[in-house]
Amino acid sequence: MKIRDQILPVSDLSESQILEMLHLMEANYENVIPKKFRSDLMKKDGVLLLTSEIGNLCGFSTYKLIKTQLDSKKYFAIFSGDTIIQKQYWGHFALFRSFAKLMNHFLELGHQPLYWFLITKGIRTYLMLPLFFKEFYPAFSKDTPHCLKMLMDQFGKELFGKSYHEENGIIRLELPADYLKSHLSEIPAGKLTNKHIQFFLEKNPGFVHGDELSCITEITSSNFTSATQKFIKYQ
Repeated sequence: MKIRDQILPVSDLSESQILEMLHLMEANYENVIPKKFRSDLMKKDGVLLLTSEIGNLCGFSTYKLIKTQLDSKKYFAIFSGDTIIQKQYWGHFALFRSFAKLMNHFLELGHQPLYWFLITKGIRTYLMLPLFFKEFYPAFSKDTPHCLKMLMDQFGKELFGKSYHEENGIIRLELPADYLKSHLSEIPAGKLTNKHIQFFLEKNPGFVHGDELSCITEITSSNFTSATQKFIKYQ
């Protein structure tokens, strides 16, 4: 089963592609508001698109390169927005391959130090962190270093204002948030022993209602897992 992955600027998306993305969101999330979806999309820089051999949309993730200044030093981050993959394609590596290309692209442009600022309301997105990186935060294995907590809070407040809750790193929108349909948010009993999943559920119990957990990790070769090194190698 082959999946084509490509990275497109938002400005290059056709109306039919945007509608496909919206319909995929509506098929997997409750409370999707088309106007809000379009507004959020237009604020992003680009999209990772996954398509089948016959051209059907299998999944996508949006991104934006953001920057901030903390203690007179500049920091860059890839901010990941809406991310969804059709259930029949769960476990496929196309999204990981595409994200590896994106990371490599910004590293080659010299945007350093470079971080991944990820917000997640689902365990599958959170589990991308241990797949890609050796160290990421928040995590069950260690406390978040103060400097990274400050950086994460800075990004959170700049992007989400009062919706970002600094005390726990949760983003809770005042407007009704979209959230995964119940059959997609259910966690198989056999996976409840996974320490990453246990930690996510403890940190973000409101994920079923659309609460987002903010996460951060540095994008640097020394922090890549062997899986990421493999994806980067074959770009």
